[in-house]
Amino acid sequence: MQVGFQNKRKITDAALPEKIRTIGSYAFARCSKLKHLTVPTQVTKIGAYAFKGDKNLKKLTVESGKLTKNNVKKSLADSS
Repeated sequence: MQVGFQNKRKITDAALPEKIRTIGSYAFARCSKLKHLTVPTQVTKIGAYAFKGDKNLKKLTVESGKLTKNNVKKSLADSS
């Protein structure tokens, strides 16, 4: 199951269900008011540029120990 909220400019926070395994590329791209997101424990992959253009994203909580730092960095590319 992949999550996609691209261009949903009114989202400020998101709580993803525990069954989520993948957050796809550009899934939250251009969610310009998104401030906080928690990545559940079962997530094994976050697609590239998942948070592209999310200039207000101040806190990304990663509960999953299955992600590498590199994977998380790629997802945040161009978020500032």
